[in-house]
This record gives sequence, C-alpha cells and structure tokens, in this order.
Amino acid sequence: MSKFCQYCQEKGVNGDDLPALLTSLHLNPWKIYKGDFVSLDTVDQFIRDNKPFRNTEGQSKSITSSEELKAITESKEPWFIKFYAPWCGHYLCNEYQISGLPTLKYFVHGTSIQYYGERVADPLVEFAMDYSNTAVRGVRRDEAFDDLLKKNDVNLIYVTENKEKKDIERLERIAPSYLQSLPFYTTMDPKTTQRLGLTQEQLPAITILKDGHQFVYNNEEDLASWIEKHSKPLVTSIQSHNSNQILRKQHGTVVLGLFATDDLDSLKALRKLAAECTEDDVLFAYLDSWAYANFVSRMYGISVMQLPAVVLLQPQQQQYYKFIKDQELFNIAKAPQEILNALRHLDTLTPISTAPSKAIGVAGKIVDFIQQYWVLFSGGFFVLLVGLTILISTSETSQPVKKSDLKKE
Repeated sequence: MSKFCQYCQEKGVNGDDLPALLTSLHLNPWKIYKGDFVSLDTVDQFIRDNKPFRNTEGQSKSITSSEELKAITESKEPWFIKFYAPWCGHYLCNEYQISGLPTLKYFVHGTSIQYYGERVADPLVEFAMDYSNTAVRGVRRDEAFDDLLKKNDVNLIYVTENKEKKDIERLERIAPSYLQSLPFYTTMDPKTTQRLGLTQEQLPAITILKDGHQFVYNNEEDLASWIEKHSKPLVTSIQSHNSNQILRKQHGTVVLGLFATDDLDSLKALRKLAAECTEDDVLFAYLDSWAYANFVSRMYGISVMQLPAVVLLQPQQQQYYKFIKDQELFNIAKAPQEILNALRHLDTLTPISTAPSKAIGVAGKIVDFIQQYWVLFSGGFFVLLVGLTILISTSETSQPVKKSDLKKE
C-alpha cells in the first residue's frame, strides 16, 4: 500500500480494503469488490457482472463533448474514433492533428495512430489487433526473432535474466510514441544474449539494431533521448503513417530517393550516400515511385521513365531541387557525389515551389468559411460557391519558380 499510496487513493482504496479488486468499464467510476476472497464463486460473479460486453451489433458511440473525448483519449483504453463532421470545432482538429475529414484515429496506450487502410471490417480488425497488444512485446523464444527482426528497419530488444520492473516501466512509458516505427521487445532467453554478443555482466541490457549495427544503452544519458537518437535508420521508407511528417513538415532537407522497392542497387547507393553525409539536419528517405507514380509525376514532374531519381526536398520552405545544372536530374547511380555537393551549396541551385498557387489558397479559405458557417448556406448558393471554388482551384497549377521569386512572395 505504501508504495502505491497515491494510486490507491485515486481509486478510493484505503488500507482496510486490502486486498482489493477493482474494475472500471467504458470510463465509468471504479467499482470495488466488497465481498470476501474465501469463496471464489463470489469473486467470479463480480468479474462476470463487470466484464466488458462484446459489441456484436457494431453500434457506435456518439461523442458529444470535448470533455468526453479528452477522457477517452487519456484512459489508455483502445478506442477507434472517427472524426467526420466538417463543422466540428477547429480547435479539436488542431489538438488531435486532424488535417482532413473523415479521419479515423486509433487511441491506445495513451497515444493516437491514424488509420490509412481500407474502410472495411477485416483490415480494421487486423489494425486494431496489431496495436492493442502491450507496447513492449514479450518474446519467449529466441527463434522468434528470426522473423520479427525482418519486419522493421530498426528494432529495440531488452534482454534480462529476470523481470526488471524498473526498466520495463521506463520502456512502457516511451514505447507508445514509436508504435508505428520502432517495435520494443523484451526477452529472458539466454540464446538472445548470445545472439547479441552480450555478457552476463552486461545484463539487463537495452539494445537497438539497425542497418547491420548494434547499439547498447550505457545508462549514462537519458533513455528517451538515446532511443530517439537511434530510432531512425540510415534511410527511412516512406509509408502512410510517416509520409505527412516527412514530405510536408520535416525540418531541414530531405534527400528523397525515387525508385521501386525492389531496386536494391538504388537503395544500397542511397544508404552509402547517407553514411557519407556530414551535413546537419538532413534526412534520407525513399518512396516507392512505381506505386506512387502519379504522385511523383504531379509533385516533382518526374515520370517512371526517368527513374531512379533523387530530389532534395525542403518541406518547411515548400520547395525542392531536382537539377544539378543545365536541367540535368540528380543521378544516384552515375553521380552520387553531385548530390552531396548540392547539399553543401543549395544556395547556388534553383528551387521549385511545392506551395499551392494563390488561387488555390483562396479556394481553400472559401471552403473553410463554408465549413464554419454551413448553416447559412443552402441549395443553389452553396452549389454556386463550390462550383466557383473548383473552377478557381483547377485553373492554375504549381509552376517552378526561382529562389529570388520565392523571397518576393
């Protein structure tokens, strides 16, 4: 009781209640079992009466207030929430990083994960099951790592001889932030100690494996900072969960490789380039440009016939570079050093803007205004405004501009 005094007080448990059995369902107040522990029948009945029901009818719960939404997201219970009403308060969208509607977010382990998959039952269930497990996954047998380590570019393994609660608790606090990028594993199998080349004196040990290298935590720096420092591979694969962050929000420069996922030569060359790069604030990433050929053509003006290619992207400045000189595209196979030289002398190159035109910006404001004051608009007037918005937004396309022109705007 003394060790968890504050926790017990929060749940309404005092010393006379111990041992205590508590349950809480669907954000309702905690219930304390008042019977004795001599008869297992009464304990079993209490559990049965308070067990979660299975939503076999697929009924959705309507969230009617921001306070209710906050309670849900802070409960650490798994919730799939659909943000869909265009007149929802903008502060809610900003708080929960909603950039488009409808949006599905899965709240679990005190964090949120945006769902980008198909809006049908099987993929939704599979997604929920994947992320509903504990954020730090226990692995009983070392042989399981043969397959597990192939699924991600970076993996964290906590190896111990016994259940070290202190380290596990620290990892469980950090792990939710990396649910979609860095799996956390824990094991007590001595074979894993041998696999990682660790000695008994080093245990318990926290290790990160990436790019064929192994990093062992030395307890000298903050654990969260150490994990963040080693959490990214030399070259990051752009997927649905990280594309918005890398392509639109990333600070500094992104060296973006554009090639197919089975183009191992280009991937190897990009990794070699990343290892040689000494510039600060540079992220190396690649996009499957065959799968996203339309996007690559529209955004960067590069067709599949011009692949593999590289662009130097500056998301915060809404601009990119794709030419070395004389309209010659960066070539990672023939002239990789030209890419490193370009990173050092970006001021000598001509950027191309990724920013939407002013007309499209105006169109966006019109749509935002309609969404905020939708009740005021009806029938023909609404259709007229939407039609005008579409006409304006499609009348112009993004054009390459010089750096001097960007500054003027």
